[in-house]
Amino acid sequence: MATPSSAGLPESRVLIIGTGGTICMQEGPDGLQPSGDFLESAMAPRPTFNDMSTPRVTLPAVHKGKQISIPSLRTPPTAYQRHVRYGIVEFSPLLDSSSMNAQDWADIAISVKENYHLYDGFVILHGTDSLAYTASALSFIMSNLGKPVILTGSQAPIFALHPNCEPLAKVNGLGIEVNWPLTFRPTTIAEFDILANIDTTHVACLRVFPGIKPEMVDAVLRLPDLRGLILETFGMGNAAFAALGYAIQQDNIEAVLDLLDGDGRNLIKQADYAGNTAIHLVAVSGNADIMRALLQRGASVHERNRANISPLLLATLSGNDACAQLLRTAGAHMSSEELERKLSN
Repeated sequence: MATPSSAGLPESRVLIIGTGGTICMQEGPDGLQPSGDFLESAMAPRPTFNDMSTPRVTLPAVHKGKQISIPSLRTPPTAYQRHVRYGIVEFSPLLDSSSMNAQDWADIAISVKENYHLYDGFVILHGTDSLAYTASALSFIMSNLGKPVILTGSQAPIFALHPNCEPLAKVNGLGIEVNWPLTFRPTTIAEFDILANIDTTHVACLRVFPGIKPEMVDAVLRLPDLRGLILETFGMGNAAFAALGYAIQQDNIEAVLDLLDGDGRNLIKQADYAGNTAIHLVAVSGNADIMRALLQRGASVHERNRANISPLLLATLSGNDACAQLLRTAGAHMSSEELERKLSN
């Protein structure tokens, strides 16, 4: 219940727009996964975000052009002697910030515009991979903005509050205090040396941004006499997996092999936002040669995506018999639930 001292204080209304990202995930049996019912599971248990006032209030909102009612919570009084009542609308499916494009930015802006007359401010939950790009894009998309729009995310879920890393140095009135135990020092017994002959003539640099066309990357890779490529990417290194996914979709086995030979051990373990690994993608595209290449490099036939679907079921439902046979030869099998799903299709 609200305390007597807080009774009668004014309320501001804020809409949280959940687009995805680690901030609204929680630990599951297969690692971090999107959290359902974010308001109740993440915000309601925390006194900082919920004053436990009753009765519960629903708020009007607009989502994808439809009028809806959403549950809300209220914060304790702020330093400005007012409450903040807030609710959340969530994108479905949630967006993978590492592969966002201009249409996704527009969808976020539309969500703000649809609810602009209903709320005093907006908080957008977003993945950190391309958060800075989205912030920049929204600053151009939104004009004459008279209400606060806050874009935020984190590299840890709100469910798991972790302490920050200890600082390497602190600046105070006396100068800079360095935490020397955290610094790296040479650990080899060798004289100082240099590498004088550096070939920069045949090295290109490409800045990868959200929504870049894979054909642009492919064009750079096909430059004559190219010996090295520096990728200025964003986020935590998902660009290589996105390139692998594009090569699989295009049945470009040469590009797939190039990527696998470069960082194959890590790529075959990565997954997209839906939990699909490279072997899931090939099971749908149906290229048996690429499937064989993945299996020969240690890709697991037992991986399951967030919908708990195996590559074997995907290959079977997609009619890709050659891929399905390769998977079975490598030890894949369907669970009882998948067998029932196969029969129902």
